[in-house]
Parts: sequence; structure tokens; C-alpha cells
Amino acid sequence: MGFENATEADVAIVVIAPNKLGEYAPINTNYTTLKKGVFYTRDLKAEETKFGIYVRDRWGNISDTLKTTLTPIYEERLDRTKMKGLAWPSDPGLAYSGSLNGVFDGSVTGGWYHSNDAARMPQQFTFDMGVTAKLSRLAWWMRPDGGGYYAIHAPRKIEIWGSNAPNPDGSYDGWTKLVDYEQIKPSGLPVGQLSTADSDAAKAGETVLIPLDAPKVRYIRFRTLANWSNGTYCCFYELALWGNPN
Repeated sequence: MGFENATEADVAIVVIAPNKLGEYAPINTNYTTLKKGVFYTRDLKAEETKFGIYVRDRWGNISDTLKTTLTPIYEERLDRTKMKGLAWPSDPGLAYSGSLNGVFDGSVTGGWYHSNDAARMPQQFTFDMGVTAKLSRLAWWMRPDGGGYYAIHAPRKIEIWGSNAPNPDGSYDGWTKLVDYEQIKPSGLPVGQLSTADSDAAKAGETVLIPLDAPKVRYIRFRTLANWSNGTYCCFYELALWGNPN
């Protein structure tokens, strides 16, 4: 859900839905002082459901409740242990202890991906998800140290490509672009300055929504067009995907 908060008031945006007794109850609350943003309600059953939404301020004042009926999409987190990197000719080499599989180790502070000194933009790395799936979202976690949040080598502008029969020569034959994406710093502060909202968003992971009309795919290319320093490296710690593998 997208929202605008022109005065940057301290508010809570509350999503409600019927509980087991049929009574409306909160299922997600987003606390924010941001001027604008987007938040999501996850892990819902893929069945027609009545939802409501209202805004509450810090003094307990409550807006009218807007209601609608929607059917959430089905998704599950894909098994990271089935994923593996593919070292293809057009993908840059790695350095600084970077690993193609470091982003699938389950740790947001452990192994990482880090391209080498010869890498130039745009650049990509390629991997096999180990399963063909209708993707709904992808998330990555930035480097938490060394000024890495929204800075240095963190990807800023990217493309996500998918394929079921990629050409191993490293070309884009057989690939379909799934989405274009630019990372936006929640606070809008200059590089090197972080608000609490920035840090919270970074720790939660940068989420990229995959369009509903995107095809089912097995292979993914994460293509970086620009990083936060307009430099030549790409570096981050972890990557995860959600979708329907059935």
C-alpha cells in the first residue's frame, strides 16, 4: 500500500481483517513519520478476504475506515539451498572474498557478493534457482558496515532478468526482463547520513516486486546499472526470492 504524509506526522497505518470470530482485528500496523512510502501485508492465505484500513495519530485520533475485498497472491520463500551461482563469460570476476553462492548462505552479515577491480557498469551475475517458479518478489540486503547502507558499492539501479533456457555464452539470448528498479532511500538524506527509517528499511531488506504478468522462470540475472557511489563495484550480503513453484 502506498501512502502520503505531507506533514510528516507520527502516525500508525492499521490494516484489519476478520478474525476467527468474524470480528475485524488488526493484522498489520505500520508506524511512520515519512512523507511518503509503501508498506505491505504478507503471509496471508490466497483466498478472498475483506480488509479495512485506517490511520491513527499519537493522540489516539482515528480516521474513517476504508474497506475493500481482495484476494492475496500465493507465495512462499524459495529454498536458498537449491540456488547456485553460474560463472558465465560475460559476468565479472569476484574479489575481496566475494562468492557467487555467498548471497544464498542465509546470513545478512556473512558471505557476500563482491565484483572485482576489472568490473564495469552495467554488470550482472547469474544463478540457477533450482526450481521453476512464478516469482512475486526479490529482496537483497546491503552491506551493514563500512558505510554500506545506501552508499559505496550497494546496487542502486538494477534490472532483474529471467529465463528457462539461457545461452551459456553469457549473452542475453533467451532472457526476458522481469523488472526495472531503482532503490530509493526512505529519508532522502544525502549519502553518508542515515535516519532510523533508513536503517530499519535496510535491515528489513530491499524488496523488488515482480509484475504479475511476468513468466515462470528458473534462471535469474541480477543486472546492476549503477551503485550509490557511481563507481564500478557491486557488493551486497544476501538475496532471497519469493513466489509460487507449483
